[in-house]
Amino acid sequence: MINKILELSLRGGSRCRLSIIDYHRITSENDPYVDSFTQAELDWQCSILAKHFNVLSLKQAVELLQKGQLPPRSVVMTFDDGYANNYTLALPILKKWDLPATFFIASGFIDGGIMWNDSIIETIRRTEYETIELFESDGFPAEFAGNYDLSTQNKRINVANKIRLGVKYLEMSQRKDLVAKLAEIAGVELPQDMMLSSAQVKDMVTSGMDIGGHTCFHPILATLKLSEAKQQIEDDRAKLQQITGAPVDFFAYPNGKPEKDYFAAHAKIVKEAGYLGAVSTVRGVSTSASDIYQLPRFAPWDKTTLRYLYRMFMNGLGYYS
Repeated sequence: MINKILELSLRGGSRCRLSIIDYHRITSENDPYVDSFTQAELDWQCSILAKHFNVLSLKQAVELLQKGQLPPRSVVMTFDDGYANNYTLALPILKKWDLPATFFIASGFIDGGIMWNDSIIETIRRTEYETIELFESDGFPAEFAGNYDLSTQNKRINVANKIRLGVKYLEMSQRKDLVAKLAEIAGVELPQDMMLSSAQVKDMVTSGMDIGGHTCFHPILATLKLSEAKQQIEDDRAKLQQITGAPVDFFAYPNGKPEKDYFAAHAKIVKEAGYLGAVSTVRGVSTSASDIYQLPRFAPWDKTTLRYLYRMFMNGLGYYS
């Protein structure tokens, strides 16, 4: 009965609709500093997906979508950035439920790197200081200069979010320099095990998962010259294919909002680089008329089975709340 109701939304055949789910970190327990799902929550979601939906690889789903042959209740699972916990925590759950997924990896952070946003979060989380002061003379923009109170966890979370959101759209090298300076001021040695290793990436492919491109260093493409964006996109794909020995057919735009984080020119570069399609972070459902280089994704966050199924049903109809 439930599946029949879902088919009114996520239809198959010539009127097909496809939902692509977007994950990032998977944690062992709730982390107040980041938006994430725990391994237990992922396990629960996978049990629902395995029972009520047809979970396909992204490549298979796109091929069937274009042909108008997608089965009803079709879903694709994707994970962004390349966190090591995607291997240690997510992969065992996917294998348990025999579900395919695509992992979009920023290859510049493989084997010991750390993303700029995690540098900020881990610096503020780990510093032993209860206050830090940032100066314009150290290169921080005027809006970040000043003294920050870190005496409670909530204050630390607020500070980390303020700095993270403030530096997101800075030029890539400036962003890198600022987060390194922040760690130096805070007296923090950053972790080197947050992102996937080459061996883990290769093993994910051996385990039946697909690897996708996500640029080398996760820049906001809209902040780069087109030549720089092209290099980020092409070099990332080449490195991932070298590591895996397998085709890297799909791409995810960092941050992923069209006309803000990337433009049509970037979608053209992705296509010319040899990718078969790409995904954004615009919420929605894909149809046979969708631009396969700007496919929407969303992340149902509900904590009960009924609400989760309702969210999936409504997304299929084009309603997002």
